[in-house]
Amino acid sequence: MTPYDPDRLVDDLHSIPVPELTGGLAEAAVAEAGRRRARRISVAAGAAVIVVAAAVATPLWWPDRTPLGTVTASPSPVPTVTTPSPTASTPPASPTAEPSPTASGTPTRTPAAVPDKVVTQVGVGELQVGMTLTDGMAAGLATDQGELCGPYDVTEANSARYPSVWQSWTKDGLRSLAIDDDHMPPADHLDYATEQGIRIGSTLAELEAAYPDAQPVGLGEDAWGPLAEGSLPGAGMTGEAYALENEGRALVFFVQDDAVTALLVTTRDGDGLLVPMMSC
Repeated sequence: MTPYDPDRLVDDLHSIPVPELTGGLAEAAVAEAGRRRARRISVAAGAAVIVVAAAVATPLWWPDRTPLGTVTASPSPVPTVTTPSPTASTPPASPTAEPSPTASGTPTRTPAAVPDKVVTQVGVGELQVGMTLTDGMAAGLATDQGELCGPYDVTEANSARYPSVWQSWTKDGLRSLAIDDDHMPPADHLDYATEQGIRIGSTLAELEAAYPDAQPVGLGEDAWGPLAEGSLPGAGMTGEAYALENEGRALVFFVQDDAVTALLVTTRDGDGLLVPMMSC
């Protein structure tokens, strides 16, 4: 069924043969037709509004049955709060205790603190066994005008510098020297020591530990040159002696009652015998 067009309806009405209306009847008929046309337009417009509203309100369905018009809000991600595990703090390092000194049955050997008091196989300080009298006089260590034990003796400067060193000077020079508290004042003779710390008072065990190559030496004329009373330092011919030799020079340690009593630096004479000290 084709719906009527309101404009066409008016034309149809005009085309119907009707008796000619005159006067007020004709005007009344035209007015009624206009009112009907307005009502139809209003009804059509209202129907269109209802259809549009229904279309908007009704969601469209796709084959997967998900409404096209329905918007599903994605849930907002919930932030994850990570609580760090407490870290165990490292305690400060404890101060390392210094090791306690270990007591030892062997006394510590301490070398001489002053070069002039170090006893070697050559001598003590500037005093070198074998140096000539000329060299000794040039160094202010010796004189040929001595009066105590002969013309060859030490100077005052020598005595002040080496007060505890017993020296044997001859016309040929310095033949031997010794550290011996029996013959010289004990002012500072304990300060004299070898490079290994052996001095008067050191034990035989310390001597052997410091100088394992030291050899026993006899105290008779078979080992020494002409001997006179008091020409050997320390205990003399009643104790023991140990010699450390090198290149014609010897460092001899005299021991009495298990303790060092004297140190002697000397050479060997033409007969191969050790040169003792001179006594006057």
